[in-house]
Amino acid sequence: MNDPEIQKVRAALAEFADLDAVLLTRHATTQVSPCLIAYVSPADIDQAALHAHARKHLPRHLVPAAIVVTDTIPATAAGLPDTQALPLPDLSGLASYEAPETTRQDILCDLFAEILRVPRVGIDDDFFGLGGRSVDAMMLAARISTDLGIRIRMVDLFEVSTVRGLDQLLQESEARS
Repeated sequence: MNDPEIQKVRAALAEFADLDAVLLTRHATTQVSPCLIAYVSPADIDQAALHAHARKHLPRHLVPAAIVVTDTIPATAAGLPDTQALPLPDLSGLASYEAPETTRQDILCDLFAEILRVPRVGIDDDFFGLGGRSVDAMMLAARISTDLGIRIRMVDLFEVSTVRGLDQLLQESEARS
């Protein structure tokens, strides 16, 4: 990601009401390729609304993989952001980001992200690995029915818990109809 893209992300997040500070970093783990992490303060903001704001105002590939809220952004003695003192983001369950390839996958990614209250979901991210629970699966099944006009069983989400898998299941179901 180049500097103009970083500036675009920072500007979009800074437009969210009541944010005092926004810091963007790259985070690398063995599970995922280096990804963009946003640190914002103060900690009492509406995280779900901030995640929705990021998805609405940024292209999918620029939405941070995680948004971490903190009371303040730590600073060094020189007054610069102290990235070493930042809390580690929780990236458990996050696979290497794979962007949606179809309109339906795009809608499913948005539904997963909205229900799980995460900034973005790729087509190979696991619903339950990202923190989804049975009640979330029930809400997701209902939203898929409402938004896509396709009825699925909640048990289907336990069998295929990624957007890619669910999209394939829906394709197969349509082919049988």
